[in-house]
Amino acid sequence: MQPSDVHALFIKPMLTCFDDPPGADPAAFFAELASELAGATEYQLAEAAKVFRRSRKARSFPTMADCIDVVFAQPKSGVGAASEPRISTIPDDDTPQRRDMADRLCIDHPWVQEAARNGWLLGLWDFCRINGRHPDGRELKRIQQVAREVESRIADIQASDGGGLDALNLNGALRRMGDAILDKREKVRRRVLGKMRRAA
Repeated sequence: MQPSDVHALFIKPMLTCFDDPPGADPAAFFAELASELAGATEYQLAEAAKVFRRSRKARSFPTMADCIDVVFAQPKSGVGAASEPRISTIPDDDTPQRRDMADRLCIDHPWVQEAARNGWLLGLWDFCRINGRHPDGRELKRIQQVAREVESRIADIQASDGGGLDALNLNGALRRMGDAILDKREKVRRRVLGKMRRAA
């Protein structure tokens, strides 16, 4: 999948409904998003754009993490789509009530300690916040897989000297994005485990 295909199938249809993403350089955001979504199929991109247009109430363009999650949660083709697992639907909003609900669901999950130790608690928490329930077995495996992939990508970015990305001013942006993900993961871990200790 070429970046131009991602633009045509996903980014352009999204911009008919949503404003540019926040930040000083929307072009850099879309270039990195196109790179992240290069492994998606045409069907996944088109279906994800439909999901956002039908479900997202905010006018702002979704975050990169939301775009990646929703695109790769779609079946790769329309054949057998009804039987494919999906990680998430789109939340109406990100309210304190939804975050508290996600905290409670994570605390009640039998694998919460393992998730915290192995770096996928944030994925579990986001799933619970968005869906209002625990993931099933297939969805849980997908959450773990995505967490490993994100961890690997962040490690690669942090170890990179920039290369050609520096000329596009992207390497610094990617490092900041990786740091933000790690920071959010640690905040969720501390909050959920802190609530567990207080409830014990």
